[in-house]
Amino acid sequence: MLGHISVVRDDGTPVTLPSASQRRLLSFLASRANTITSIGTLGLHLGLTDGAVRTAVARVRRRLGPGSCLVTEGPGYVLRTDRIDHLQFAAAVSAALTGDATDAQVRASLERALAMWRGAAYAEFAHEQWATAEAARLDEMHAGATEALVDVLLRQGEHETALEHATTLIERQPYRDRPRGQRMRALAATGRVTEALRSFQEYRALLLDEVGTVPSSPLVELEQLISAGDLPLGDVRSSSPRAQPGTPVAPTPWVPPNLGFGLDELSEQVASELTDHRLVTLTGVGGIGKTRLALTVAARVAPDVDRVALVDLRSASSPETVLSVVARALGTEATGADEIAQLVDRRSTLLVVDNCEHVVESAARLVGEILAGAASTRVLATSRAPLFVAGERVRIVRPMSRGDAAALFVDRASQWRDGFAAGDATDQQGIDEICVRLDGIPLAIELAAACVAHMTLTEIAAQLDDRLTFFPGDPTRSQQQRTLRATMDWSYELLGKDARSLLRAVSVFATSFEAAAAAAVWGRPLARTLAGMGALVRASLVLAHTHGDSTRYELLETVRLHAEAKASDAGEIERLRDAHADHYAAMLDAIDPVELLSVSARSRPDIANHDRMLERIDARGDLGRLGELAWRTAMVHRVDCWSDAAGRYLGRDDVAAALAGQERSSYLAASLENANVLGRWAEQLRVAELGLETATGPVRVMLLRGAASACSVLAPERVDALVDEAIALAGSEDTGVVLELRRTKVDGVLLAGELEAAAAELRALWAEVVATGFHQRSVRPLAGIDLLWVDLILHLDAEATALAEVLIDLPGGAVAGHCGRAVVAARRGRAAESARHVLLAAEVASAEGVPLVDNDVTVVAALRAVELGEPERACGLLVSLPGGLRSLGSHQLYRHTRDLVRQRLDPDVVVGLRATARRDGASAVTAAELVRLRADAAEGRATSEARGDAAR
Repeated sequence: MLGHISVVRDDGTPVTLPSASQRRLLSFLASRANTITSIGTLGLHLGLTDGAVRTAVARVRRRLGPGSCLVTEGPGYVLRTDRIDHLQFAAAVSAALTGDATDAQVRASLERALAMWRGAAYAEFAHEQWATAEAARLDEMHAGATEALVDVLLRQGEHETALEHATTLIERQPYRDRPRGQRMRALAATGRVTEALRSFQEYRALLLDEVGTVPSSPLVELEQLISAGDLPLGDVRSSSPRAQPGTPVAPTPWVPPNLGFGLDELSEQVASELTDHRLVTLTGVGGIGKTRLALTVAARVAPDVDRVALVDLRSASSPETVLSVVARALGTEATGADEIAQLVDRRSTLLVVDNCEHVVESAARLVGEILAGAASTRVLATSRAPLFVAGERVRIVRPMSRGDAAALFVDRASQWRDGFAAGDATDQQGIDEICVRLDGIPLAIELAAACVAHMTLTEIAAQLDDRLTFFPGDPTRSQQQRTLRATMDWSYELLGKDARSLLRAVSVFATSFEAAAAAAVWGRPLARTLAGMGALVRASLVLAHTHGDSTRYELLETVRLHAEAKASDAGEIERLRDAHADHYAAMLDAIDPVELLSVSARSRPDIANHDRMLERIDARGDLGRLGELAWRTAMVHRVDCWSDAAGRYLGRDDVAAALAGQERSSYLAASLENANVLGRWAEQLRVAELGLETATGPVRVMLLRGAASACSVLAPERVDALVDEAIALAGSEDTGVVLELRRTKVDGVLLAGELEAAAAELRALWAEVVATGFHQRSVRPLAGIDLLWVDLILHLDAEATALAEVLIDLPGGAVAGHCGRAVVAARRGRAAESARHVLLAAEVASAEGVPLVDNDVTVVAALRAVELGEPERACGLLVSLPGGLRSLGSHQLYRHTRDLVRQRLDPDVVVGLRATARRDGASAVTAAELVRLRADAAEGRATSEARGDAAR
């Protein structure tokens, strides 16, 4: 192993290993000689599946021949032999440097040991994580043996040979003090005193320039002795390779990074925390950018400390090697934490300890001891879990923002395709989709960006569900971060048995969930589940956040996909999906139907989990059960405007036929509301009439109200009778229902285009709504939104502004409120202010996810463009509308804007714009408009700042 791997049988016959995977496998086992290694560990470190490991072992055995030392023991494999050169080398060095051997005997032993080296240890695989620590340990032993040999040569008077060995060692390890002193002694002994002194000055300059330190005190004293001519040339004391306590640290040199992408503010915060806390630990899921942030913080802190030292614990192959890895990175050979503390305490030091997670207990113990013994030292650690050292400040590294993630994608993609950039709105939309779906994880984004070399953005997005296996590996990274799967595997393998099992269980949740739901799906007591969730949160695999008076947990999609794959591999996935569906079904069954029908039903955060439940029930083919749960789901999430646009669960005749009585009526009522949200008037009326055949009580009121709403468009002559019956059934005490029913009558006036009359009725109704306080509890602000649209059409800007201010602060009214402010601002020539309000409306609409409201925002953006004298821009937006509008008031606003555009544009221009919109697609037109709005808003800010500068 001391060079490229070479295998020889007992009879001297060489063994050829033709493939790199065979050489890698045997090298890995040689690094753990006489220690059993499990198949899983081999697979994790070598990037192989269990089956591939078995195949590779079988092929190596065939190459080695009968009776080989590669044997199967217990759960894995072991290379059972002492006839490996690195073992023999270590034994020879140990024997030479211990005991009472003469200089001649020591020299002979060390020369034989050093002669075993044919090149760098593990030469072919030294860059791989599993080999790094072992190769570094052997290199250190090689250096120590060389230094010991040089001491012997100096004592024996063979100064030229000693000089040759010392110079060779300096070329390999330029920051070691001991060979520098040996070289100075050898030069002085051969009469080259000036060269010896010059070599000291060159070394001193090297240390100051490269690592910010100076030579050790013994080396300075040696320089003074040589300069004074007092060096006793024959007295070279024998010493072990270990450095003496008190030697100053020579940190590993590193180049401060310039990584950008949103790190400025965050790195400043962490740097500030380092002034108040001596230990700051950056935690987060694998690939989130902890190392990237740590290096940026170190670059920021570097001018304020005497030195920065970087320690990468990926090379610590076991907890026992942590101390030696830290010492080696610091340029010392200390064997205890107290010695390291003494060394670093001489000057203020920032110690960056990276990748602690796999040896977290040993790393925590060592860091704690260093901090206790070195008052001038601060530590910045990265780990997927906290160190739990007294005084530790934990900073969770969150996913990148959408803008920073997109900038990172473009930067990395440009390395793979010349001139790559987000050239237009469609490209930007594609990049944003990729970055959002990849959870803003820098590693995932960089791996995805590499695919632009051979794929389009659309093709990359289509493969994101298979991101764990699809993305190409990055051979420049460590084994744990070469692929997304390797990164997730690394985190998963570090968990305990319970935590792994729980992580697999919670992979079936479609969105955030509570601990009680996790316990039900996992099938364990709540207390045990809470303990497991704590472990997963600390391991940065689960996010925890407060929702009201409870804690909810959530998985990033990348983590969820990996855990789901593990559950599938374990044969658990079907059972877990059934448990998930049964839990949420039981929750819905337990809710009082009266509460479900209440307009003021509270918002609940489990929409996606209920949707997944319905999907599972539908797959079972139980239509009756599907109908019961579908209407309950729709009612529970009515505040959140849950809708079934594809008709998977609501509005299905086969489901309705499987139900009877009140369940059937309730299902049809929910289907009616779903059609209303989607603007499907004919379906709404059909469903309402089916339900009215048998419905009674509050459900009948809902159906009458829905039928009246649909008839205001399809059969206005029926509206009054339907509303009057519903009001009589509801009773005067049900204020909310009565107000909504009265509001329905106004739809007919709006549909007829009698805007002044509609405004008067809506204003009176809105005044009553405000007086009763009902607008604070409503699903949406009832008459207020349509009143705003009418005021804008009638150019009642003062009334519209006042109403918009009220709506902005109401649930369901913020989108319309910002739209109203946008139109009024445009009419007053305030283009930038108008653009900002349209952008705010679009953001709120996107967050609320209410069907058709996006179209309202598009209409308002078009009206804004008309008011600012850009009718072609307005026309392009109007002809791109993909579907209906939210209400009849919205329809009137659309018609008003359309008429204004027709007055200002030639018909041929309209035809051309319609063809362009059809070619590019609605989403591309909308995305392009958002880009232009951001530019408008930015231009306005720049103009305002310029005016301020001029005034100053």
